[in-house]
Amino acid sequence: MKRFLLIVLVVLSLLLTACGSSSPASSASATSTDAYGNRIIKSQHDIAVYPKELPCYLTYNDEAVIVKDIRLYQMEANYEHTLFAIVEIDLSELSDKSYHWIFEDKDLSYNVYLDGGKNKFDFATMGQLGAPTSYTDTKCLKICWATSFFDKYKEDFDGTEVVLSVFAEQEEGVPYHISFRPNTDTIPGLPPESDEDYQFIGKKLQDEKRSWEGFDNRK
Repeated sequence: MKRFLLIVLVVLSLLLTACGSSSPASSASATSTDAYGNRIIKSQHDIAVYPKELPCYLTYNDEAVIVKDIRLYQMEANYEHTLFAIVEIDLSELSDKSYHWIFEDKDLSYNVYLDGGKNKFDFATMGQLGAPTSYTDTKCLKICWATSFFDKYKEDFDGTEVVLSVFAEQEEGVPYHISFRPNTDTIPGLPPESDEDYQFIGKKLQDEKRSWEGFDNRK
């Protein structure tokens, strides 16, 4: 009787394992190349585009979001290094209605990740500074990130792998996703004070400072 029960348990275990596993067709992904030479991988979870360069078009409900540019800057103070990333996303291809709802529905998300390099990152997420700036006249979105201010980075960021990830949720079907890795062999220092990017980074740092001051005042 004990042997019979053991056999039953083994058979049931095998059946449950078989039912829980995905068939090759359901888990398979299809790889192709678009007209710009960008690699595209379609899976049951998303449609991922790996552009060779920017700008790159990202489908959003039969319209287009343009991931326009990512610019990297680094600075050193007291022998400690900080990395900044500025990303521009062009939404001018969207209708006014889509432009409104892409924010209301929070259909657009974005992150910048760091991996490897002299500071030995393990796919770390950069911190977004303040809220994104939306220029409604041009339908342009501008976001700024920085490495953590709680960690100290002894080495520069040259050669660190930087990954820009942008997701666009769809009303129907899986989201579209862009994953872009800019060249980081030599990352420049901060631009001159008169430069628009320098002023943008300064403004975002001030926004971040005010948010922390507000948080401290609520304690």
